[in-house]
Amino acid sequence: MCKSSMIVFDKFSAQNFDRQQEIEEKLIEEETARRVEELVAKRVEEELEKRKDEIEREVLRRVEEAKRIMEKQLLEELERQRQAELAAQKAREEEERAKREELERILEENNRKIAEAQAKLPQPWAFCGPQQATLTHSPPPTGGGIQRASGRRRAFRAQQASAGHGS
Repeated sequence: MCKSSMIVFDKFSAQNFDRQQEIEEKLIEEETARRVEELVAKRVEEELEKRKDEIEREVLRRVEEAKRIMEKQLLEELERQRQAELAAQKAREEEERAKREELERILEENNRKIAEAQAKLPQPWAFCGPQQATLTHSPPPTGGGIQRASGRRRAFRAQQASAGHGS
């Protein structure tokens, strides 16, 4: 072989060698990364297994805490609803009381007006003597009540007319 071909061969061999070395380094890098990843995964799994009980306790603690918070919120909401219902019931009772008082006031006013109106009406016994006043309060006679009542009315009117209270 000639010297120039040896140089070319050496250059070619050197390039192949460099490429071969790069490929090997890349494979070693990938293998190392894979092994590190497997090792990390294995250690994480081992650590999780070691701390499994601790993790479960922590999860249960958090669940119980969340449960207590939810129960507290629910009880607070129920109390708010109960208070609102009590307030509404109290308002209804107050409204009913006010209506009842208004009706009682109206009833008293009506009774007062009736009493005033009755006081203004002439009383039939006010114009009679003592003997006739007792007759007015006695029970009506039985039998032929309509004719007798109208006769009594006529007698009463005549008596009023003679007393000066004509109608």
